Amino acid sequence: MNENGTQVSRWRSAICGPQSAVGGHFQGSGMKPLVYYCRWQGASLRLRGRDSTAVWGELVFNEQGTERAQPFRFDLQSWQLTLTEAQGERTIQLDEMGTVT
Repeated sequence: MNENGTQVSRWRSAICGPQSAVGGHFQGSGMKPLVYYCRWQGASLRLRGRDSTAVWGELVFNEQGTERAQPFRFDLQSWQLTLTEAQGERTIQLDEMGTVT
């Protein structure tokens, strides 16, 4: 419950962390495929920034008690997810359910 006495859903913060609302525009913002992708991969979102076309930050994985963060950039219009890996950048195309197409 927030300071106004309104019940606040924990679902969004559990999936995306404290910055989950991305400026309060979670619903219908084009982030749904990214949120689903994170759920399927067992990752949490650590958002670092956004603009009108993309959000970016880190996908955080808990691997046997050790946190691993993978930088990403997600295009809100095309649903392309660019992951930064040791070998360089890899771009994957997500569908509306966050699965790779």
